[in-house]
Amino acid sequence: MFSDKTSLAILTALLRSHGVNHAVVCPGSRNAALVNNLTACQGIECHAATDERSAAFEAMGISLASGNPAVVCVTSGSALLNTLPAVAEAWHQHVPLVVISADRPAAWIDQLDGQTLEQPGAIDRWCCSSVNLPEVRDDMERWNCNFLTNKALLLAKHLNRPVHINVPLSEPLYNFTEKKLPEERVIRERTVDELAESVKRHARVMVVTGQNRNLPSLANLGFGYAVVSEPLAWCGTWADCDSLIGEIEEPDMVIYLGGTIVSKRVKEFLRKTRNAEQWYISTDGEFADTFMNLANVVFVSDISCVVERLANSATANQYAERWNELRKHVVECTSDEETVVSRLESLVKGLDCNLCYANSMSVRYACRHARHNIFCNRGVNGIEGSLSTALGIARGDGKMCLCVIGDLSFFYDCNALWRNDLPKNLRILVLNNGGGKIFERFTALQGNEARRFVAGSHGATCEGICETHNVGYRLVDSLAALDNALAWLLSDGNVKLLEYKNKQI
Repeated sequence: MFSDKTSLAILTALLRSHGVNHAVVCPGSRNAALVNNLTACQGIECHAATDERSAAFEAMGISLASGNPAVVCVTSGSALLNTLPAVAEAWHQHVPLVVISADRPAAWIDQLDGQTLEQPGAIDRWCCSSVNLPEVRDDMERWNCNFLTNKALLLAKHLNRPVHINVPLSEPLYNFTEKKLPEERVIRERTVDELAESVKRHARVMVVTGQNRNLPSLANLGFGYAVVSEPLAWCGTWADCDSLIGEIEEPDMVIYLGGTIVSKRVKEFLRKTRNAEQWYISTDGEFADTFMNLANVVFVSDISCVVERLANSATANQYAERWNELRKHVVECTSDEETVVSRLESLVKGLDCNLCYANSMSVRYACRHARHNIFCNRGVNGIEGSLSTALGIARGDGKMCLCVIGDLSFFYDCNALWRNDLPKNLRILVLNNGGGKIFERFTALQGNEARRFVAGSHGATCEGICETHNVGYRLVDSLAALDNALAWLLSDGNVKLLEYKNKQI
């Protein structure tokens, strides 16, 4: 019988699926449920050892001899720290040692409770992956536990390095009521050849990429695939994916080239495609399960080889034709601020310049109207450094750099203009709607006094800041006057700022 702890059931099932055949287990109460699972699991041979330091070296030796990952399982507290000499040795010998530590609930750290210390991250320096499994209470945590376990075990095998899996466990610990382990999703490493063969078996293949500045052109892939990409993907083909994604049939295969995706609709759409075979192409040894159904990872040093194979495997099909037809639709603007971005984008088409969009609504407008590469801080999606980043791009490139930014982002980062040597090629377009327009989407706050606090409502303009820093300034308060103002912004001269602030605000 197996433990009723879901995290332990997932972990045990995936250890077996990833080819772990040996586990060196150490005494303890907190890890007893896991030891029970390991000993009850067919295909995993357990070996007892009292000294954790020795146990970890024994597991490393098993892995050295067999070529497969081997487990050392320890209880909570200092037991984990005793594995460190072997972990460091395994790191330098490139051995896939799997350290599994049972842990007590985090709430008991520093509360004078026995065998508690900060175990997550304790041996990170010598591990290629370190994960802290959730105590599974709902479907989201179940998915997360599955992915974290898959990730650690897959990277141990791919990189031949130690990994640490920390497993917090609350009492009761000794309910052994489950007759069998669950059937768990296994994320496997695949080759480019296997990817190409799989493509041939599917009629509706979607290639997806988010923010990525190291992509070759994907334009040729449109012949045989639905290529879903935003302007943050420097790939030579873009579309208003946010508006179009709901108009196409679900794919039966998804190939994700990685990078942050702005559109929430695209992510929601692909998370619902539970029957699609999902692949992730990794160039840096990392991978993500953005669409919550990942099955295959291809590790490559150069993504060009993957794109070339996909292009060679492409055949004309109705799915790709349907997507390409959808991409021709005319984008309708939903607000004055979006109209401003649309007109700006029509003016910069022939200019050799860089565009840097701030987060929140600005980059969402760009994803609807830009048909070229853009910059945006989508690593963490913060608003705090958009103008400073644009300033750096203007310095580093030499081309005109145009920063399109909302009012909150601008005022938050206006110290970017506090320079004695502002580059003359910097241009700034501020969309001032008196607060965070994106928060209008939260209908639950309509009519609520809290809304003005959440949205950062204000009545400020940029004029005083521009005067202080000797920045050319114009205010435009209607779409009728916009074209002349944009022409001024894009003209030669020193650094300039154009503020659009609707009269109604």
